[in-house]
Amino acid sequence: MTVKVAMFDKVSIADGEIQVMDGGIHGVQGHTLVIPPSGPTTWGRRLDGMQPNGKAGTGKLELTADEATQLRGWADGLWQLAPSGQASFDAPINNGPPRWVWAIVLRRGEEVRVLSGGAIVSPTGAPPPAKAVLEWLVSRVDTASASAP
Repeated sequence: MTVKVAMFDKVSIADGEIQVMDGGIHGVQGHTLVIPPSGPTTWGRRLDGMQPNGKAGTGKLELTADEATQLRGWADGLWQLAPSGQASFDAPINNGPPRWVWAIVLRRGEEVRVLSGGAIVSPTGAPPPAKAVLEWLVSRVDTASASAP
């Protein structure tokens, strides 16, 4: 199934899959995790700035049992945040447009839930448990990127 996700264009998602992504401008790196219901997770790290910290790349990783359990718990909470299928959590733009945007896409059978948001600084404005998932996304992808050849 393919869905349109604000700031990230079209996202194809399989049944039982969770996709988490963020990114930004002016040196804010972008991270992606595609977490299938079983098997390895795919990660990606994009660099959108002139002076990046870290390195771009893609790869696969295995979630630990604790990570998988925690992620499934987060998924239930995330699912509830978008009962109509989509929910946006954009911070007020008093200081200008967002430099950092994020999205979380979940699919269960024929239902898809899309959460998205943006702010000047990550993860400002993201509700629990989205904030925890986005913090984990950055940490997990940065670690995978650092250890990639």
